[in-house]
Amino acid sequence: MTSDDRDGQSGEAEPGGHYRFLGMVGQGAMGEIHLATDVHLRRNVAYKTMSPELAAQENEVGRFLHEARVTAQLDHPNVVPVYALEGGEGRPAYAMKLIEGRTFEDLIEETRAQYDAGKRIDDAHSLTTRLEHFLKVCDALAYAHAMGVIHRDLKPENIMVGPYNEVYVMDWGIAKRVGVPEDPDKGGWFAEDEAVEHDKEGYVIGTPAFMSPEQAQGLNDELDARSDQFSLGLILFELVTLQRAYTGKGMMPMLRAQDADLNPIAHHAKRERVSKDLAAIIRKVTTLVRDHRYADVSALADDVRRFMAGEAPLARPDNLWRWILRTMNRYREATLLAVLMVCLSAAALTIVALLYVQVNQYFAGIRETHLAHILTEVNEQGNAADAYFLRMEGLLEGLAQGTVQTLVHARPSGQTLYFNKDFDDEGTSPPDLVSVRRYATPVSFGWPVFKAAPAVDVQAIEPQLQRLVLLRHTFRTLFLRSHGGEALDLPEREAVALLGHRGVPIMWSYVAIEEGVHMSFPGHGGYPDDYDPRRRPWYEVGRKAQSPQWGKPYVDVNGQGLILPCVTSLRDNDGAFLGVAGIELTLDFIIDEILLTPDLPAVRESFLVDGEGRIVVRSTQLGADVGAGLQGNEALKLEPLPLPDVVEAIRAERAGYLEIDDDLAVYSPLSSLGWYLVVTGETDKLLYGR
Repeated sequence: MTSDDRDGQSGEAEPGGHYRFLGMVGQGAMGEIHLATDVHLRRNVAYKTMSPELAAQENEVGRFLHEARVTAQLDHPNVVPVYALEGGEGRPAYAMKLIEGRTFEDLIEETRAQYDAGKRIDDAHSLTTRLEHFLKVCDALAYAHAMGVIHRDLKPENIMVGPYNEVYVMDWGIAKRVGVPEDPDKGGWFAEDEAVEHDKEGYVIGTPAFMSPEQAQGLNDELDARSDQFSLGLILFELVTLQRAYTGKGMMPMLRAQDADLNPIAHHAKRERVSKDLAAIIRKVTTLVRDHRYADVSALADDVRRFMAGEAPLARPDNLWRWILRTMNRYREATLLAVLMVCLSAAALTIVALLYVQVNQYFAGIRETHLAHILTEVNEQGNAADAYFLRMEGLLEGLAQGTVQTLVHARPSGQTLYFNKDFDDEGTSPPDLVSVRRYATPVSFGWPVFKAAPAVDVQAIEPQLQRLVLLRHTFRTLFLRSHGGEALDLPEREAVALLGHRGVPIMWSYVAIEEGVHMSFPGHGGYPDDYDPRRRPWYEVGRKAQSPQWGKPYVDVNGQGLILPCVTSLRDNDGAFLGVAGIELTLDFIIDEILLTPDLPAVRESFLVDGEGRIVVRSTQLGADVGAGLQGNEALKLEPLPLPDVVEAIRAERAGYLEIDDDLAVYSPLSSLGWYLVVTGETDKLLYGR
């Protein structure tokens, strides 16, 4: 979105508004984009508003608001900033940064034109510059993926380059949180000239020429970051060769799904050759088999950086001959450097004298560099923790939605119901009951357990229980997904070993209905006779929660020590309360996954702290009997972090670091929970390893 008249003063502000509109600069399927001046802040913005026809459709309004909110929540230098959600006369709108520049599509066309004209390729269009722009896109997507969001519509026209080489990933209108099921009636759309009918196995959403095979098949609920990675590979193909990876118009590129290959990786200009290393990277990232692509977008970016640095990429490791050539080239540069050092040695005394004056500044610079490294490591760890908890919340949301649909619409299944006492008798227990290392009691990974509160008439509500038992496969899938999508493809024996011995993030998952019946997975016995789910601490938290809510750690009634619950309410379309769904993670698993810092071995202790500065989990609790003396229905009392200055900073919602005597404390926010990651240690050990 560009403008040649940013200083124009034509147009009137809306009554009661604070924007003066200067003209329309773009129009798309969802509405119009105007150039406007914020009269309060005196800056120009891009103002995107829905057309009146679409604003009257509830599902289209939802899509529009989804785009605004997703973009606003992705706080990254390479994602266009959203300033405010606006709208008048029933027409939603939002204001965002006005980007002056050109799209990747324009950049590719300009570069192609320079080659066609036989001109020397200038720096702004060189391969190095194009790859540097691409790496910025990778940085934005790596951040979005860490936050649990995939774009699903990556293409050259959705990426803009500003006049100072700023790069922005645009148009997050069909972005999706990984692991959250999608309703096709509230899904996305194609461009106006690319109509697509729904596939039998799922609706198709995105731009055909830049889809991954799995996206082209409509496998929307199975999409993950590797789908975006495939689209990035097609963009990289076009940036390098200046031509499309797939030929054809409309739907034809998309229908390649499983059996088509890329066009030859050849440059548009016949006189130019594409590096074999770069071609290998493109082939790896665009392979049809998801598991054969890079582990994540950061790994793709690292391989591109290796190529740019003259190193062998992981996609094409050196053989002996290539290694010899690279080594010879490296020695040649070292030889030139040695000659230069000999020449400089003649002025050694003068240089030493000058350096002596600046030595204090030098060591101060080293300290700042080491401190910046520590801050970066802790912030990255905080972002990873944030993404971890968001992924768990997404899995719980999927369980809650499936439970409500089952309770409201499913027919009673007629399947066997296993109650608490059935697990104590070999004659009535589930056939797959097994003893595994992770659980203190025999469990079933095929069947949940039902436990009714005292005085509940089970026979009267048996139809509801016959519906709930249909969720047993949903529970198992939930557990495997918490480990990673690849776990769904494991053979049965390996899946049971993963669930019961090595372990997945989720320890327990359950649904408790208002009538007083608790269904838990994996199935197990050992509940007290007076057990009533409605009296558990998580039930009251879940009753009030409109979205996933993390509670305080409490003692597991089944003997697994302290666990951290995440719960949400179950409500039908009319808002009527049906019960609570939840997942539980052991503190040991959270410590091992989030708080331990192998990249910072000098850390003394790490904490997860709530917004009031109280300790939820600390790394030194790993393997400790922290909940000793607490009853099975009692939550842990949260103690304040013993660093008052850090607590004050957390309550003021600040991030950063504090030096306290000889210690250093770094604190980074987890925006999804309103918590903080706090890392502490001796300053010298953290900065210098001594």
